[in-house]
Amino acid sequence: MTVAFLGLGAIGWPMAARVAARFPLTVWNRTGARASALAAEVGARAAATPREAVAGATIVITCLPTSAEVEALLDGPDGLLAGLGRGALLVDCTSGDPASSRRIAGRLDALGFGFIDAPVSGGTNGAESGTLTSWSAVILIAATAPCRSSRHSGRGSCAWVPSGRATP
Repeated sequence: MTVAFLGLGAIGWPMAARVAARFPLTVWNRTGARASALAAEVGARAAATPREAVAGATIVITCLPTSAEVEALLDGPDGLLAGLGRGALLVDCTSGDPASSRRIAGRLDALGFGFIDAPVSGGTNGAESGTLTSWSAVILIAATAPCRSSRHSGRGSCAWVPSGRATP
């Protein structure tokens, strides 16, 4: 499994560093120097664009300040949708708004991609200590199992989560 992580702010940086300890990781940030610095620190690959970051990734994690910023990354020749591969799963850790999360989920679903609305709680201290909380964390772990859906013919990983709702 390969992972792409987009958004390396105060919470995203330590989250991405923890992911890099377990999985091959590509990182992207609006400030390219920040992505390069994290990549050098943890042995990840820095990407110049969201498209490049998600190319070949099974799991794509976003951790941005707002849902509007996540939506803005989707489109254009260098956007997420231009680079996502078959069966990819987008896990959005942004503390965004439910309407935007549902809209993003609908767009991704129509194109055959998965989406998990997984906002995190715990702030920078939680991110640094690895103790962030997300209602979707258990679902994310389950999503790495082989897909049993006829829609995907048993290949890849998939999960369905009602976006914008906390689901235990």
